[in-house]
Amino acid sequence: MKRKNSSLDLSLYIEIAKIGKPKGLSGQFFITPFTDDLYAFAKKNTFFIVYANALREFELEKCVIQNKRVIAKAREINSRDEAEEIKNFSLYYPKTKLPKLENLDAYWYELIGMEVLNIENIKLGIVKEIKNFGSNDILHVQPNSGDTYLIPFVKSRVVLDINRKKNSILVDWDSESN
Repeated sequence: MKRKNSSLDLSLYIEIAKIGKPKGLSGQFFITPFTDDLYAFAKKNTFFIVYANALREFELEKCVIQNKRVIAKAREINSRDEAEEIKNFSLYYPKTKLPKLENLDAYWYELIGMEVLNIENIKLGIVKEIKNFGSNDILHVQPNSGDTYLIPFVKSRVVLDINRKKNSILVDWDSESN
């Protein structure tokens, strides 16, 4: 099996999980979802993978949570060797099927590229990436010049508003803080 090809247009999909190592001999494998809600993830059964330079439907017939880990079984994967072949493949999900979120909740892909303004209406820069180091997500905001701002994504305390129509985020953050 070939790995994902960068020539595919995946803009309508979100990478939602990564397939991990096999478990047992019957084709089960671990999955690392990119969500906090493992139970909502386990309810989904149809994803997409990049295989042979094409986006292909990938259906899970079983998905269980065991000790805060997701273990799955796909219809077409029936041995440990077959499960080993898909190790490190990404699972994609259509963005149109994602649930709508409240004002201060957002998917990471929505935040990338948003303009960040503070409460003094000073433009701090553009969100370039988001990382999580355990306690909360961190917005990496790149100004036109100078060092990147690392702004914690703490709803209602630091992040005050997400305006999807204006493609902007309002934060309570001093432009001198860095």
